[in-house]
Parts: sequence; structure tokens; C-alpha cells
Amino acid sequence: MPVRIQEQDFDLSTEIANLRAGDGAVGAVAIFV
Repeated sequence: MPVRIQEQDFDLSTEIANLRAGDGAVGAVAIFV
């Protein structure tokens, strides 16, 4: 399971699309702010 920590802003829809592109069975995304 990849975990990324960054300080820069990011586009959530792009991150989710990239995650789902690798595995169509992805059922959830967790974000900790």
C-alpha cells in the first residue's frame, strides 16, 4: 500500500484517478489532514 506525505498542494481527483488506473478494484481512499 503506497503512502505519500507531502507539503505541497495536490489535486485530489488526479490522485484518485491515478490510484484507480492501477487497480479497478479500489474501493476506498483514506485521507488524513
